[in-house]
Amino acid sequence: MSRPRPLRIDVAGLAVEIRGMEGEARAVLAALWAGFEAAAERPTWLRVEVEEAGRPASGRPGKDVGVELREGRARFRLGEGEAEAGRDGSARVRVRPASPRAAAFAVHNLLLPCLAWDLPAAGRVLLHAAAAVLDGRAFLLAGGEGAGKSTWARGAEAGGAGVVTEDLAFVDATVGAAPRVVATAYRPWPTGPK
Repeated sequence: MSRPRPLRIDVAGLAVEIRGMEGEARAVLAALWAGFEAAAERPTWLRVEVEEAGRPASGRPGKDVGVELREGRARFRLGEGEAEAGRDGSARVRVRPASPRAAAFAVHNLLLPCLAWDLPAAGRVLLHAAAAVLDGRAFLLAGGEGAGKSTWARGAEAGGAGVVTEDLAFVDATVGAAPRVVATAYRPWPTGPK
């Protein structure tokens, strides 16, 4: 039996390839990231291998976080699994899913710190922020959960601004170009991991 074709998404102008997702979990991520597929001719910037790792998660999904940094590698632990990323364009995500939807949720959450770790080397950053554009200028409001980012974004939209994101802003600050906020496949999980 052959492995499914990898998911390829565009993250702030970079192609991320995700291998190891199968069945319903793969379908959930593909639907969530629809419209952000990376072009086939774009070189892969980050290769992610996903595997299952033991019994289902316990604790608060996406909330209990551990980080370990050492010699060009970073390891991130959440209740639903762990991820490890290096500066070599590779990442490994191990999930402990209770269901296919929970597996997709885990990959979605565990890939974020990998991206935050690797993006600066490519002239991009990930911010926990809402972003809006008005008259060709981008405005960002950074803050933790419950800080009012979504409320600010709705107010900005009511005032005539275009909202790029309410929660996660990718900023492309590639050398030689003016920084810009980039729309991405990453956005808050629609209804949580059931």
